[in-house]
Amino acid sequence: MTDPIQHLNRHMHRYRRVCQWLVLAVLVGVPLLNTSGIHAVAGTLYSFSIGQLTVMDPALVIQGILLTGQFAFPWLIAAAVPFLLAAFLGKVFCSWMCPFNLLGEFAQKIGEKCLPARTRVRFTNPPAYRYWVIFAGILVIMTILGVPLMTYLSMPGLISGQLSDWIVQNSVGIEIVLVGILLVLEVGTRSRFWCKYICPVGATLALAMHRRTLRVQYFPQKCQACRVRGSHKPCSNACPFHLDPRRADIYPYCMNCGECVVVCRQWGRALVLGFTSHGRTKIAVGESASKTERSKKEVNNE
Repeated sequence: MTDPIQHLNRHMHRYRRVCQWLVLAVLVGVPLLNTSGIHAVAGTLYSFSIGQLTVMDPALVIQGILLTGQFAFPWLIAAAVPFLLAAFLGKVFCSWMCPFNLLGEFAQKIGEKCLPARTRVRFTNPPAYRYWVIFAGILVIMTILGVPLMTYLSMPGLISGQLSDWIVQNSVGIEIVLVGILLVLEVGTRSRFWCKYICPVGATLALAMHRRTLRVQYFPQKCQACRVRGSHKPCSNACPFHLDPRRADIYPYCMNCGECVVVCRQWGRALVLGFTSHGRTKIAVGESASKTERSKKEVNNE
């Protein structure tokens, strides 16, 4: 009988793509239901309601607090679901649900296929402070100017909002131009710079991550690719952000898409997604406890 965890690990890319398209289908289906008089489900990725339950983008909650100087307890409740999801699974909203990430991945593929190949791709993990400095800068500028920047910089909210307007009102706003510009830049740079460095939604979700959040784990004793000469490893090639997942400093940039884990199955299964406690692997997706213990014993014997 096939282990369901190993099955998920083996077909992670396929399931992730299905999830992305399902979310996009929901974003189209909800306004269609609303135009038909069904309002049990309503909203966009800014704020989404199912019956009496309202889920809100945590970035907009921070925006509301900074611009109004007030704190509303319902905001906290509305942001609890995405925040808890990020605390448990990391930035999986970005990699499994965000419509802009789906479009960005296709834009990156178009750039790689249609534009001349770059002679050198840098597989580096930028320092974490750069990520937080950019996020802090957005918050400071927003507070000083009193402008709701999060509303305009939240690509999932903007795309879902424009999609809803197009279906319900047969019109779109000028904001959609920003999405088009960013996608063109993604084609040209092939670096996923927006999602990697700037997106305030991803940064807000990263605030919820802690030591026990789902992370990419690396077991060097199992890595077969590391024995091959050259700096370009299969896992780094598979990473849409050009990170080196063998190193622990991939966060807060990594969004747990699992692409490196999938490709690593052909190179010794040295990379797995797992929950950590005090820097050690507690649970590894795709690895049974017995296998993990056996690998530790092998290392100790060596």
